Amino acid sequence: MVCYVAVMVLFVAAFRKGGSLTVLYPIYATTFIWAALLALAFYETPIKPVNVGGMGLLVLGMYLMGK
Repeated sequence: MVCYVAVMVLFVAAFRKGGSLTVLYPIYATTFIWAALLALAFYETPIKPVNVGGMGLLVLGMYLMGK
């Protein structure tokens, strides 16, 4: 929970300093991917195919936002 709050504080601070939402939001959205990869690395939590599909949809959505 503390990491989530820290990421959100950094996200809001960057936005207030003039960061574009179309740049900042995709960075924030990748936190779910990083969390899954860190859980795999440190806790050996398996990443299921449905999780990979969700990650793919996140990346696709970020790509479409950038167009």
